[in-house]
Amino acid sequence: MAKNRFQKTDVVRLPLSDGDWIEVRRRLSGAEKKLMAAAAFTDFRQGAKDGKEGEQRFGVDFGLLSLSRTLTYLKDWSFRDEADKPVKCSRAAIEALDQETLDEIERALDAHVAAMEQEKNDPSGEPKLSLVSPSVAS
Repeated sequence: MAKNRFQKTDVVRLPLSDGDWIEVRRRLSGAEKKLMAAAAFTDFRQGAKDGKEGEQRFGVDFGLLSLSRTLTYLKDWSFRDEADKPVKCSRAAIEALDQETLDEIERALDAHVAAMEQEKNDPSGEPKLSLVSPSVAS
């Protein structure tokens, strides 16, 4: 059988504080990774500066890189508004999160990405960090 060259679109549930959770893509496709990284580049210049031929300069917006990563990975969450109605996971909702919550999501994503890298690099295929399956709600 030929090698499957397409990235599965599995979703993993990650626990947060206070019984909340987020659901994220298990892995990104090649295009998703490239688009995520490209979102942070704000400027590219090539040319001579101070007598140096071919100098290249890049402008990078690290805040936009972080937001792009969150938008790319995040699929759903358990968050509710002040009227206890579910809040749809969207760019506008992510941008409205308080700093503490956004930091917690970024830490969860950091751990998830690290676990997926370890799993990819481990010959046994066993993940080093345990991940919560979507069927386990906290």
